[in-house]
Amino acid sequence: LGGSADWKGGLIREKLCAANAVIALTEAVGAADPAVASSACRALGKTVEALKVGHQGTKAVVEQMEAARTPETLVGAARSTTPAVSSAALQALSSTVTHSPSLTSRALLSGLIRTVLAGIASADATVATSAFSCVRALSANPSHHAALDAQGFVRALAGVQVPATARARADAAAALADLARNETMRARIAHDGGLGLLLRVMAVAKAGAE
Repeated sequence: LGGSADWKGGLIREKLCAANAVIALTEAVGAADPAVASSACRALGKTVEALKVGHQGTKAVVEQMEAARTPETLVGAARSTTPAVSSAALQALSSTVTHSPSLTSRALLSGLIRTVLAGIASADATVATSAFSCVRALSANPSHHAALDAQGFVRALAGVQVPATARARADAAAALADLARNETMRARIAHDGGLGLLLRVMAVAKAGAE
């Protein structure tokens, strides 16, 4: 269903809402079967990715997600001890941060930043990689920088010696580049270990190229 919203456009999104599909998907995030829960997270993420301001169906989807508490539900799922569920929820939240400011605000109020920072420290590479996707999405928007700073964001990033995957390392480097556009965050990068993380990421990339 989420994929159809992406492929077919506004009319399908309206039909999804008329059938309360967003509500059903949000409820499925809490399913006992990890395969069902992770699939629901992925479908919600695809649905959010299809949202465009002013386009047909977008307002209805956002309103239904707000009513269903979809952002809050995804934040809760991101804390799951089942890696497949946690990873899928974090990826859906990354899409949310990128595509919907109003839904992002609700996720932030539900502890998104703390959840993401816990995710980047996960021993599971899939979870950590999805969490770094959220890190990049949050860092790309200057309006989030003050909230990130309040949570010790750069120090937490620097606590990860080397992100486990190439994608996570790329997202970490991109996040630091975006944060460095903010004077306060630039100072944090210099003093809280951000430069060390960047140098470690560069060293891994150089070693891989040799």
